[in-house]
Amino acid sequence: MRKRMVINHRNNRIRKLCNKVYCFIIKVFPILSEKFFIIDFVNPYQIRKIKKSIWNKNVFTDTVTLIFDDYVHIYLCLDIIKRNSYKYGKPFDDELVLVLLHSFLHSLNKEEDEVSVIQHDIFRRFYEEVIKNE
Repeated sequence: MRKRMVINHRNNRIRKLCNKVYCFIIKVFPILSEKFFIIDFVNPYQIRKIKKSIWNKNVFTDTVTLIFDDYVHIYLCLDIIKRNSYKYGKPFDDELVLVLLHSFLHSLNKEEDEVSVIQHDIFRRFYEEVIKNE
């Protein structure tokens, strides 16, 4: 299977985790294999600027998912993801996986309420099917 994703980050651990989540999510939602994904990592001020320019919300956030006709652009803010991992008492990798899953679910055109409801179940499946089998 040819991957249809670009991960713009130098850290191999981050890249491998993103790839694992991508491979898992396209098995759960095969329709996503038809989309091309770009994942960029930005700082808190860049992601706030993106959120403000598109939704007119001047807030810091961990991810922004933009859906275009031929691709999906996901912006992730590792600083905020790290801060949230401390805030919620979770390992950083778990928080990153949860945020990535959240972004991929948005790429299915799911609204925030629906994404919030199903992301924890998808997260549990990811750990049962991927992480436990490593």
